[in-house]
Amino acid sequence: MRIGRVIFWLNEVTSTMDIAHQLAHQGFPHGTIIIARKQRKGRGRNNRAWISPVGGLWLSLILRPEKNSNLNLLPIVFAIAVHNTLIEYIENCWIKWPNDVYVNDKKIAGILSETRFTGSSLDHIVVGIGVNINNETKRFLQDEAVSLIELLKHRVSIASFFEKLLRNMSKYYITYLKSPKSIVDEFNKRTQMINQIVKVIYLDKVLSGISLGINDHGELIINTTEGSLHVAYPDNILKVLF
Repeated sequence: MRIGRVIFWLNEVTSTMDIAHQLAHQGFPHGTIIIARKQRKGRGRNNRAWISPVGGLWLSLILRPEKNSNLNLLPIVFAIAVHNTLIEYIENCWIKWPNDVYVNDKKIAGILSETRFTGSSLDHIVVGIGVNINNETKRFLQDEAVSLIELLKHRVSIASFFEKLLRNMSKYYITYLKSPKSIVDEFNKRTQMINQIVKVIYLDKVLSGISLGINDHGELIINTTEGSLHVAYPDNILKVLF
């Protein structure tokens, strides 16, 4: 089933991620999307709060991949889809590994992936996407985030943005299924992290070196004085500084 054949448009929820997991457990199909005008308890990676007022695009997507391979690429697949949509509106946006889209040095979108298993078998994956469109960020996150309305100085149709995003999600998910290597190439073309010094805060360690992009498993490759490190997309990576 294609992405977006089943879509729930809701007014206000705690989190679209939670609703997506509930619907997945009830048997709703691959490609089901939940969109909310407002989230009271939106979350990012490591259960960080994601401020989600009216004006942004807040959605979650149920995926039921037939294979368990290359799952670490999924956040990158949808980051590419978001990026490809945003570049129709603005320049200077890029993907920051593992799951954010930035304009210059401020975050405009984030992607979250949560996997659920039944025993050792993959049950479903929920991918959450948040894009700052017509919402104000200055009051809460002026030094960290930005929205389209703040960049363009005019409102953007959320429905139109979503239509474009839906096409891009379908396009790049199909690309991922056919050729995961193409997703790796797309990321490496759309990031500003190549040949830059990065620091990855991991538990009580700080890993530092030159970023070489990602490999076929979605791992960030960092060239350090001690050799090459391959950092996976994990729940316990606290922060990537660059």
